[in-house]
Amino acid sequence: NDTFPTKRGVIDPNLPTGLSLTHTDLQNIRRLIASLVSDGILPAMERRIFNLNVTVNNAKRGVKNMFNKFLRKPRDGSSGQSFDSFSNQLNGFVGGGTNGGKLGNISSNSSVSSEIIGGGIIKYTHDQIESQVRLLADSLFIMRDYEAALSVYRLARDDFKADRATVHYGSTHEMMALCLHSLDPLGTKNNRDLHSALETALYSYTRAAEEERFLLQQQQNTGGAGSINIPGKVGSVASLGFCNKLSTRLCLVLCSIPALYQSRHLETADLLASSGSHETPLCAAILLEQSARHYKLGGMNKKSQGRKTLYAVFAISHTVYGKSEWRELYSHLESSLAQQLFTLGRNEAAILMYCKLVGYRGFGVGRNQQKFVQHILEIVRKHPSAAFDATKNLRLGDDDMSDGNGSISPSTLGSDHLEIPDIELPLIQDDFIQIFSEQQCRHLFHEKSNDVDGDKDNASYNLLGHESEWQKLSSSIEADLRAEKKRRLIKADGTVEIMEVEKEKMVNDVIEEIDKENFMMASSSKKNTSASMNVPTIRPRKEPILVRFYVTNTLDIRLQLTDLQLVASLQSEASSDDGYCGTNKYNPSCRNNDKIGKTFQFRCTHRTFTSPDFLYYKKAGENEEEEEVHSNENDPDNPYFVVEKKNLSLEPREVKRVTIAICPLVQGHLAIHGIRWKVLNEFWASHKFKIKGPLLQDTALNRACRARGTPHLLESVISHDMPDLSIDVLNTKSSMLQGEIAVWNLRITNIGTAPATNIVMKTNLPWVALISDKQTQNYDGDAQYKSRGNCVGPTGTLSRLTLRTNEEKEDSTTTITTDVINPGETVTVPVRVRVSGNGGSNHKHKLYLLFRYEVLTSSLPESQVSGSNNFIKKYTKRKHERHRHVRKIIPVLILPSLSLSASLMPSYWDKNEHILSVDMACNIYTNAPHENRLLLRSLSFASRYFNVLPIDGQIQDNTEQDPMDLSLSRQERLTMHYRVIPLEKSKFTLSECLLSEISPSSAPVNHGEKLDFICIEQAYKQFLSKLRIHEEKVARERALEEAQELQPRSIHQIRRDNLSSMDVKNFALHGVSQDGEKIPTFHPTSAANLCPIGDDQWSMSAVCEWSVTSGEGDGDGQDMIYGEHHLSQLIVQPNVQKEKMCPVTITATHETDIQHDFSTGVLKTKLEITVKNRLVGADVEFEFEVDQQPDFEFMGAECFQWKLSGGEELIVPLQVVFSNYGLYNLQSVRLTVFSKDSGSSSSSTKKRSQFLFPFQWILKVSPFESSN
Repeated sequence: NDTFPTKRGVIDPNLPTGLSLTHTDLQNIRRLIASLVSDGILPAMERRIFNLNVTVNNAKRGVKNMFNKFLRKPRDGSSGQSFDSFSNQLNGFVGGGTNGGKLGNISSNSSVSSEIIGGGIIKYTHDQIESQVRLLADSLFIMRDYEAALSVYRLARDDFKADRATVHYGSTHEMMALCLHSLDPLGTKNNRDLHSALETALYSYTRAAEEERFLLQQQQNTGGAGSINIPGKVGSVASLGFCNKLSTRLCLVLCSIPALYQSRHLETADLLASSGSHETPLCAAILLEQSARHYKLGGMNKKSQGRKTLYAVFAISHTVYGKSEWRELYSHLESSLAQQLFTLGRNEAAILMYCKLVGYRGFGVGRNQQKFVQHILEIVRKHPSAAFDATKNLRLGDDDMSDGNGSISPSTLGSDHLEIPDIELPLIQDDFIQIFSEQQCRHLFHEKSNDVDGDKDNASYNLLGHESEWQKLSSSIEADLRAEKKRRLIKADGTVEIMEVEKEKMVNDVIEEIDKENFMMASSSKKNTSASMNVPTIRPRKEPILVRFYVTNTLDIRLQLTDLQLVASLQSEASSDDGYCGTNKYNPSCRNNDKIGKTFQFRCTHRTFTSPDFLYYKKAGENEEEEEVHSNENDPDNPYFVVEKKNLSLEPREVKRVTIAICPLVQGHLAIHGIRWKVLNEFWASHKFKIKGPLLQDTALNRACRARGTPHLLESVISHDMPDLSIDVLNTKSSMLQGEIAVWNLRITNIGTAPATNIVMKTNLPWVALISDKQTQNYDGDAQYKSRGNCVGPTGTLSRLTLRTNEEKEDSTTTITTDVINPGETVTVPVRVRVSGNGGSNHKHKLYLLFRYEVLTSSLPESQVSGSNNFIKKYTKRKHERHRHVRKIIPVLILPSLSLSASLMPSYWDKNEHILSVDMACNIYTNAPHENRLLLRSLSFASRYFNVLPIDGQIQDNTEQDPMDLSLSRQERLTMHYRVIPLEKSKFTLSECLLSEISPSSAPVNHGEKLDFICIEQAYKQFLSKLRIHEEKVARERALEEAQELQPRSIHQIRRDNLSSMDVKNFALHGVSQDGEKIPTFHPTSAANLCPIGDDQWSMSAVCEWSVTSGEGDGDGQDMIYGEHHLSQLIVQPNVQKEKMCPVTITATHETDIQHDFSTGVLKTKLEITVKNRLVGADVEFEFEVDQQPDFEFMGAECFQWKLSGGEELIVPLQVVFSNYGLYNLQSVRLTVFSKDSGSSSSSTKKRSQFLFPFQWILKVSPFESSN
């Protein structure tokens, strides 16, 4: 998981090479390398060895050369050892310049290393025989001819020894040792010569290194260029010379080959220890570690003095490693050091080291972990005093998790009193800590509250739905309730009555309150992000608080944790001298294992709580050093708070999410400090939560320094009791037909500790209607002005729930209607739901249900309410909300069912009547879980000015043998025609036209509930339209202010805003009828709003009821699915002209069949055309024109311009002249309507709209037939 993509141009060494090459490329490369080796390298090496062998034989072999060897003189005056000659040796071995070997001639700016390596002459040039011999030996070694190479190295060894070239001499012995080892890898033949060569080489390197350090020390004392500064060693001499590196390298080679050190561990350990005395910290630590290993292999740990020596070597290497960045090597050495401490009986230091190894402070190793844990358990069991002393040192600086070790001697305590703080066993990640209440966990998360343990990858706790949608619903609830509060009237007897106001004022009040609520939410969000609102959260008493975090087992062994619980402290409300603070911080003197308190359970959760371990009480505000501690032994059943205890099993390298709870039982200030658990059921371990505070933005200095404030995430102010409602929606369906009406049951249970009242329900769609006891079953009198579906406010989506409870008496059970639900009480509220919207396989809608309820504070003790208020003011600046919300989402897949449309046209036989055509089509899916036939039950029409009657002859008569039953199959269509007859006096009328026989017992809704959903939908649409206009106006004003830099608006802009915000003028909105009488105010969801008084458009609404037999049953009434479709605001007589609508209607009066003899002359007949203005409150100016036809002619007013006032009609008499027999269509009228052009600023500019009519006025002219 820690791998990252490599940078461009950087090759990852862990990846195999050749991944980008094809098989052909690899073959070509192989051939190239083979030819290069066979044709180039091997012949060149063969020629070099041959030439060098001839040169060496001529100079070194034979009797002559043997005698010359005895007479040979040392080179460069090496008979006396001097610093200059030693420098020349080094320069000759490494190579350098031509400075003559005088160190004093080197520039003072160069370092010691550059003097030795870069200055002086070359000891042996390439043309000298010593260099030729060494080159031949190295060439033979490369070609793996070890025997020949060994003999040549021996030739070069004698010359280097005679010249006292110490570095060359040691290097030659090292190569000889490698040749001997290569010839005999097991060390059975040349073991003695091998070790002799290694010792001679190491001795030569060490002697050269000492002389080198002496030379550099002299240069420093004389002020030469040899003095350098090493970090951490100011003024010290550089001991990191070339010869010292040769010695270290040889030691590492010695440790890496087992055949070189077998049966010689002690000698090897001495060599390694002496070589590491003048090395860098990292190299010295490696050499000392290897030395300690060989001491142990040589048996030094079996002796007392040897164990101390071994421990000393480990301690020195441990100290040296601590200065480097090699953490893995450091942890590996710590494991060896801890084991030595455990062997020596240093238990206090050993347990400290073992705790660090298995996880203390974040360190850990992957080897021998089971052994480390077993050693910790052994120390805890057998040496508790040492373990207590060690934990006392670990606890330094962690005062928030402990209050001292008490007055009891550790020798009297067992392992169950021991707690090791901050041991990461397992590792707890503080960056992902969450805290929430049980109510939030139940209502806000996609999971059950008991799903607390799981893998990190499978953890899902996303919020239901979109948070922006919930915020809109919450703002709308508060706005509606505040607007309703303004209309409250408290009578003399103390009762509260809601005053009725005009619809327009009610809508405006709610929109104004929505703006205020949005402003308050925006302001509170800004305050919450600042450090000033970084205060504790207010939470109720006796309600669990959940803490969620992630634990990781960083070891390769299985961990078993028991009694996992939170560590907290709770200060009671009484902050005076009588107040106590209850806490379970670590205090072994308060550990009580003999008495186990009772378990605690609460209605709001399934969790089981017990009294925490180490619980005790102390005076609030006392000094901890002199505090009086009171254990919980005297009263274990009444603690300040209780905790949930869990057992947890972690597999190797496993990550789990853990949610654990704590429940406060008294009011006060609660602070959660950390977590405590038992490891392998032997000793306690704890972890202190380290939470980062918010970034401070109050000053420029804090912003620049990214200063953080005090974190209050784990702090809470415990207030009085609160209700907690659990709401389940029963009888829901995953898929429903479009327009289907179902009855859902809301099962409401108060699992809190206080009564709840004033329960309201807010939805995002106008789908829900409640049944009110005060709602009458008709629309006569004042019933038409009341709200439908128990709605509150003008939105149509806010309802107040009415609760019905049963009160049992001695002789009967009485149902009581109330708005209070007591703790532990369960109430079922039935609601009717009608789904609407587009239907289809992919049209899945989400119904948001937001419930709001309040606490009945009159039922709480006065001490709780007043005490909570005082404590809240002391610890937090938050407002104590006395209401809560419950969120529910019901996803519904809507399937198509019925298509409903209607059209209106004037009647031809009565100019005051209209003909309504209703078109119905069945769209039920074939594979839907319902039968394919849809039964049409009835059509109901609501209007204040019309009565609707069906035209006779469309449906067969109802008889017992053949009952009336209209049903449609898929893709079948039915059109019904109705007469729309004006009423003599305006009165709300509901005309019901049956389409099928309906038995009263199977009716889906009562007569008084038939218009509930259409009234709610109408109020919802009207409110959304007003709210959208208001939002557009606000946005336009805001944009205008930003563009014009807060300049005042012009008169034209003010007029345009007023015109855009004006609704259709309606006398009913102003409370005045057409006759000038004052009418009663009506609710926006009432039937009066659906058909308002003074509606000069004379609109009407239609409701079509239908049913479908479910596929699951025998077809009786209980398996029927009921539904209804709506057509609202069908305009019979429009008030103003709308675009693409002809404002006038034309009818004609004429003969239909005429017999004539054209021998007597042409035929002339009368045609009367009636033009009527459909608009009620507007005049219409038009141009009348008759198009001439080739088969007949019109005589009369064929073209003229006229103006009709609202509802006025005009009769145009014409004469039609025919000259032949035939069938003629007399409809040839063309109307041009003049209207004001909205796009022009001039009032004289008019817009012309031409209309042609699709009517046919048929006249048949036939020959005259005599009676004979």
